[in-house]
Amino acid sequence: MMRMPAFVTSALGAAMMMATPALALDVTLGGRMEQAGLVTGTAPPGSKIAFAGHAVPVTVDGKFLLGIDRDAPAKVDLVITGPDGTRDVRHLTVAKRDWKIDRVDGVPQQLVTPDPELAAKIALENGYWAVARKKLELTPFFETGFIRPAEGRISGVFGGQRILNGSPRAPHTGLDIAAPTGTPVHAAADGVVSMEKEMLIMTGDTVMLNHGYGLQTFYIHMSKLYVTEGQKVKQGDIIGEIGMTGRATGPHLHFGATWFDQRLDPETVLAVLPVAQTNAEIPIQLFANGTVSIGGKTVANAMVAAELQRLASRTPKPALTIAGVEAGTNVAATAGIITEAKKLGLAIDTGPDPEAH
Repeated sequence: MMRMPAFVTSALGAAMMMATPALALDVTLGGRMEQAGLVTGTAPPGSKIAFAGHAVPVTVDGKFLLGIDRDAPAKVDLVITGPDGTRDVRHLTVAKRDWKIDRVDGVPQQLVTPDPELAAKIALENGYWAVARKKLELTPFFETGFIRPAEGRISGVFGGQRILNGSPRAPHTGLDIAAPTGTPVHAAADGVVSMEKEMLIMTGDTVMLNHGYGLQTFYIHMSKLYVTEGQKVKQGDIIGEIGMTGRATGPHLHFGATWFDQRLDPETVLAVLPVAQTNAEIPIQLFANGTVSIGGKTVANAMVAAELQRLASRTPKPALTIAGVEAGTNVAATAGIITEAKKLGLAIDTGPDPEAH
């Protein structure tokens, strides 16, 4: 049998290796691959990802988020470079959504186009939003999941647009929740306050929360604000009250979401990142000095009602249990917690009769 020279076999082997396509990286995608949708993903830890003009931050265990713009095209590219330098390009198909478009002609032009002074003020305020959206937070607060931030009637949904006198207006960027002025507004998830502004021309009293890895939520038209920029919040914390500040025709909360500069439908965020289901009861302990421990968190007696409200805003609502009452604790305090919890629709195991303590 004729033997092939060593350099020939080496060359053939090299050619075969070069002809073998690189294996795709182990990447998973979930969520909603649609216009204004939120996508979740995993990649090998240490990967670098590019999408929609952004360097996508990746958690230490390989998790990442992607936001699909309202007007995204049918095909978008996701580029992943693995820790070993392997490059993987995914051509993603984006589902188109039908947005409600209203065309209105004959509107007085001064109501369509703001005067130069007002336009300059609006442009300045738009700058506040742009700065806040660029803030990169590398704590994965989003992992708490998201809750609807207020109780009320849904009076407007994401994506609709008006065309006035042939001039397209900005699309509606959030979910409108109508409720009386003063209704509590809760943080939809853990996060840090990236913007807090009062009396902006368009949005009135405004808060933006950064949930990490590009994902932020915003809350506008409020009547009162209870947080400041840079403050960390927990899911369900009361951050303000519903109002009708800015350009609003009635009291409501406009609840919105963004991934960097991509406007997202907040209802998809609620659906893609729900609060984890749990059947565990949250223990409550009462102490003689007037403090209360709720789920291991020490709460002053005066703040118990607010903490119970925060828990009641979760979906599903958690169950509570009176796990301990220190000797000398005011009986009325225990009974008051039980009454307040039941009033908020929280199931509570009262343990022994509070009159016995």
